[in-house]
Amino acid sequence: MIKALDLHYLKHFYLYAKTYKKTAFLGLAMMPLSVASNLLFPWLVIQVIDSKLMAGQLDGLYSLLFWMTGVLVVNYLADAFYSYYLRKTGQLTVFEMRAALFRRILQLPRTYFDRTPNGSPWPA
Repeated sequence: MIKALDLHYLKHFYLYAKTYKKTAFLGLAMMPLSVASNLLFPWLVIQVIDSKLMAGQLDGLYSLLFWMTGVLVVNYLADAFYSYYLRKTGQLTVFEMRAALFRRILQLPRTYFDRTPNGSPWPA
Protein backbone atom coordinates (compact mmCIF):
# COMPACT_ATOMS: atom_id res chain seq x y z
CA MET A 1 0.00 0.00 0.00
CA ILE A 2 1.05 3.55 -0.61
CA LYS A 3 1.47 5.47 2.61
CA ALA A 4 0.65 9.14 3.07
CA LEU A 5 4.34 9.99 3.35
CA ASP A 6 5.02 8.22 0.05
CA LEU A 7 2.27 10.23 -1.62
CA HIS A 8 3.92 13.40 -0.36
CA TYR A 9 7.20 12.32 -1.94
CA LEU A 10 5.46 11.37 -5.19
CA LYS A 11 3.76 14.77 -5.36
CA HIS A 12 7.11 16.45 -4.80
CA PHE A 13 8.69 14.28 -7.51
CA TYR A 14 5.81 15.12 -9.87
CA LEU A 15 6.55 18.84 -9.53
CA TYR A 16 9.88 18.19 -11.24
CA ALA A 17 8.69 15.42 -13.58
CA LYS A 18 5.76 17.32 -15.09
CA THR A 19 8.20 19.14 -17.36
CA TYR A 20 8.90 15.84 -19.11
CA LYS A 21 5.33 14.68 -19.73
CA LYS A 22 6.00 14.09 -23.42
CA THR A 23 8.84 11.62 -22.91
CA ALA A 24 6.97 9.87 -20.11
CA PHE A 25 3.88 9.55 -22.30
CA LEU A 26 5.93 8.14 -25.19
CA GLY A 27 7.44 5.55 -22.87
CA LEU A 28 4.11 4.58 -21.37
CA ALA A 29 2.45 4.46 -24.80
CA MET A 30 4.88 1.73 -25.85
CA MET A 31 3.90 -0.51 -22.92
CA PRO A 32 0.64 -1.89 -24.41
CA LEU A 33 2.40 -2.57 -27.70
CA SER A 34 5.18 -4.37 -25.89
CA VAL A 35 2.74 -6.47 -23.86
CA ALA A 36 0.67 -7.32 -26.93
CA SER A 37 3.70 -8.44 -28.92
CA ASN A 38 4.95 -10.45 -25.93
CA LEU A 39 1.64 -12.29 -25.85
CA LEU A 40 1.31 -12.67 -29.60
CA PHE A 41 4.66 -14.36 -30.22
CA PRO A 42 4.01 -17.54 -28.16
CA TRP A 43 0.56 -17.80 -29.75
CA LEU A 44 2.17 -17.70 -33.19
CA VAL A 45 4.65 -20.40 -32.14
CA ILE A 46 1.72 -22.56 -31.06
CA GLN A 47 0.03 -21.98 -34.41
CA VAL A 48 3.18 -22.95 -36.32
CA ILE A 49 3.68 -26.13 -34.33
CA ASP A 50 0.07 -27.29 -33.99
CA SER A 51 -1.54 -26.22 -37.24
CA LYS A 52 1.38 -26.47 -39.63
CA LEU A 53 4.14 -28.81 -38.47
CA MET A 54 2.10 -31.44 -36.60
CA ALA A 55 -0.58 -31.49 -39.30
CA GLY A 56 2.00 -31.74 -42.07
CA GLN A 57 0.66 -28.67 -43.87
CA LEU A 58 3.54 -26.55 -44.99
CA ASP A 59 1.58 -24.05 -47.11
CA GLY A 60 1.17 -20.87 -45.10
CA LEU A 61 4.16 -21.69 -42.92
CA TYR A 62 6.30 -18.95 -44.41
CA SER A 63 3.60 -16.34 -43.84
CA LEU A 64 3.40 -17.35 -40.16
CA LEU A 65 7.19 -17.19 -39.90
CA PHE A 66 7.07 -13.74 -41.52
CA TRP A 67 4.48 -12.62 -38.92
CA MET A 68 6.62 -14.07 -36.13
CA THR A 69 9.61 -12.08 -37.36
CA GLY A 70 7.51 -8.93 -37.57
CA VAL A 71 6.15 -9.43 -34.06
CA LEU A 72 9.69 -10.00 -32.78
CA VAL A 73 10.91 -6.75 -34.38
CA VAL A 74 7.91 -4.81 -33.03
CA ASN A 75 8.51 -6.30 -29.57
CA TYR A 76 12.17 -5.29 -29.66
CA LEU A 77 11.42 -1.74 -30.80
CA ALA A 78 8.56 -1.26 -28.32
CA ASP A 79 10.75 -2.46 -25.44
CA ALA A 80 13.63 -0.25 -26.58
CA PHE A 81 11.47 2.88 -26.83
CA TYR A 82 9.70 2.05 -23.57
CA SER A 83 12.97 1.69 -21.70
CA TYR A 84 14.67 4.64 -23.35
CA TYR A 85 11.92 7.20 -22.80
CA LEU A 86 11.12 6.21 -19.22
CA ARG A 87 14.80 6.19 -18.28
CA LYS A 88 15.29 9.54 -19.97
CA THR A 89 12.33 10.97 -18.04
CA GLY A 90 13.70 9.67 -14.76
CA GLN A 91 17.22 10.89 -15.39
CA LEU A 92 16.10 14.36 -16.47
CA THR A 93 13.81 14.62 -13.45
CA VAL A 94 16.57 13.65 -11.04
CA PHE A 95 18.87 16.14 -12.78
CA GLU A 96 16.30 18.90 -12.25
CA MET A 97 15.96 17.95 -8.58
CA ARG A 98 19.73 18.05 -8.11
CA ALA A 99 20.00 21.38 -9.90
CA ALA A 100 17.27 22.86 -7.69
CA LEU A 101 19.05 21.56 -4.58
CA PHE A 102 22.34 23.02 -5.78
CA ARG A 103 20.70 26.40 -6.47
CA ARG A 104 19.20 26.33 -2.98
CA ILE A 105 22.56 25.53 -1.38
CA LEU A 106 24.21 28.36 -3.30
CA GLN A 107 21.62 30.81 -1.94
CA LEU A 108 22.36 29.96 1.69
CA PRO A 109 24.41 32.53 3.60
CA ARG A 110 28.01 31.80 4.44
CA THR A 111 27.21 31.78 8.15
CA TYR A 112 25.03 28.69 7.61
CA PHE A 113 28.09 26.72 6.56
CA ASP A 114 30.16 28.13 9.43
CA ARG A 115 27.76 26.83 12.06
CA THR A 116 26.71 23.60 10.28
CA PRO A 117 29.02 20.57 10.45
CA ASN A 118 29.78 18.59 7.31
CA GLY A 119 27.05 16.11 6.39
CA SER A 120 24.53 17.43 8.89
CA PRO A 121 21.46 19.31 7.66
CA TRP A 122 20.82 20.78 11.13
CA PRO A 123 23.13 23.11 13.00
CA ALA A 124 24.87 21.60 16.00
